[in-house]
Amino acid sequence: QLYLGPVIIFSNSSDTLEGGTAVIEDLVKEQVAGLQLDTMMVLCGNAALQTHLRGIVLFVHPATGIEVAKGKFDSLVADADIRRIESELSFVQVKASMSTRARMQQVKNEICANRRQIAYSRLEAVAGAENPYSLIQIFGRGHLIVKAGAAMYVTHCSPVDVLPRTGTNCTEEIPVRWNNTDLFVDPISFVIQSAG
Repeated sequence: QLYLGPVIIFSNSSDTLEGGTAVIEDLVKEQVAGLQLDTMMVLCGNAALQTHLRGIVLFVHPATGIEVAKGKFDSLVADADIRRIESELSFVQVKASMSTRARMQQVKNEICANRRQIAYSRLEAVAGAENPYSLIQIFGRGHLIVKAGAAMYVTHCSPVDVLPRTGTNCTEEIPVRWNNTDLFVDPISFVIQSAG
């Protein structure tokens, strides 16, 4: 006997439980098990349902307090049986998650469509306002984005070390010196420019 207690059975038919799914929840161990119910059989003088696991049967008694007569069973379990049961249980877990997988796929499709719409909105912002910073969240700092007609050119700038310098004029760019040349760095994209 592996389990004795309440079982929830989901079945499409009201007269037989064959083809249904039995869900067993152990609140103490915080575990849930699922068994696919196959054909009805008689074992130890009582009606039992075979399950998808060979050697595992389910005695269903609608009234509490009814017990099955204890019979003698082979208590030795071979390694091959353990591996077979583990593989069958993993199959049931995968099969049970298939319905969940369909819902998850629908959520993933919605996320994908949402991301696509965000990308379209960003492209429209770049095309309409000609804002070079509209795609900085996608490409990150150190990229130069230039619009030419209907095309966008994205250039990845190589990182270099620069020294800060004082500027003669007040500019929005950061005055720097690189390779003995006075340059400016864009404070948002960190791209070096020749003029401020």
